[in-house]
Amino acid sequence: MKKLYSILCSLSLLFLVSCSQQQINPAWKSDLEYVKSEMLNKDIGLITNSARSEDFTHAIDQILSNLPKYDNDDQIFVDLSRAIASIGQLHTALQLKNEDVLPFNFYMEQGDLYVTGAVPAYTDTFFMKLTKIDDTPAPEIIQKLEGVISHENIQGLQSKVPTYILYPSILHGLDIVTDKQHMELTFQHKASQETKVSVQPVSPEQYMAGLQIPHVGNPYYDKFRGSNYGLEYLAADKALYIAYNVCAEDAAYSLQAFQEDIRTAIRSETVGKVIIDLRANPGGDSRVLDPLIEELSSINRLHKNVYVLIGRNTASSAIINAISLQASLEAVLVGEPTESSPNSAGEILPLALPDTGFMISYSTKEFHLSDTTADALLPDIPVAFTMGDYERGSDPVLGRALEEE
Repeated sequence: MKKLYSILCSLSLLFLVSCSQQQINPAWKSDLEYVKSEMLNKDIGLITNSARSEDFTHAIDQILSNLPKYDNDDQIFVDLSRAIASIGQLHTALQLKNEDVLPFNFYMEQGDLYVTGAVPAYTDTFFMKLTKIDDTPAPEIIQKLEGVISHENIQGLQSKVPTYILYPSILHGLDIVTDKQHMELTFQHKASQETKVSVQPVSPEQYMAGLQIPHVGNPYYDKFRGSNYGLEYLAADKALYIAYNVCAEDAAYSLQAFQEDIRTAIRSETVGKVIIDLRANPGGDSRVLDPLIEELSSINRLHKNVYVLIGRNTASSAIINAISLQASLEAVLVGEPTESSPNSAGEILPLALPDTGFMISYSTKEFHLSDTTADALLPDIPVAFTMGDYERGSDPVLGRALEEE
């Protein structure tokens, strides 16, 4: 009987080990070797820095040696993301998976995460602070996320943590959740008691179509959300507000039509100043805005009367545009420091992992656009954007630009 029990235990152990091994995609080994060989020859940060290259090689070798010890693919994905993030370049990153996400939009302030958007079933959490996911406190989650996010400064973390925390595979890979389809989020509104909410992720399509925000109609919060660009004449302030959210042409609103609408507004309205909002712009092709910058530069009355709004989500080509507007029109920068430095790596290209199908973006060129030693493009007029502003539906950054004379 003891012998039979021993055999059954051994079989059970073998079954458990087998199940664990089946969770790991065998393609990881070849793809990790591929990442190591390709990135060392492609990414400018690794090519130009031997110490960084050695550290990256060691990190990948560590993952390879630990492959038999991983419980699931998400853990490997997280560790690969951590290795790539260690290069210290915003644009050199392991791209997030295409998967269902948590149905919230968060804003990070002083190390805390607050709800600033949600799909209809969860809108009663607006402005509440996230305190826990399952059994893990939010500060601990944020600390874990920081290591796997490619960033160059604190603004980069403030921008990206609210996105990464939406991805169940990341939370699973960090051992924060065990069930990616069902989890419990705990929220707190100011000094009130905590509220526990059972949450199921939604598809990216459901997220984009269903996300509700508190202040409908506000130019910055809502009016141009989902569009690459848009404009509105603010008659009371004799100002033309231009939202420029992505450095790329919008299929639904051609660049030619957009620029013609700007020309018409400037010609037909009493425009004393132009405000170009880059706070939601992560980059793209900096040349897209060049014709507009040239057009504005030809209008003498606009020199020193262009205000560029920047913040934690302003990066890459949007920074190039901001600097160009400064040089051409003596534009004034208003807001918060940007997500990256004017002197950082860019010109990104994709690296597809042949067997797992994951994608890495890598940087091919180092930019030196400013004499600054700061790790961000800094505003001429610093204006903070707080959760209090969100609750009130106010926009102090735009407000300050409108006040300037």
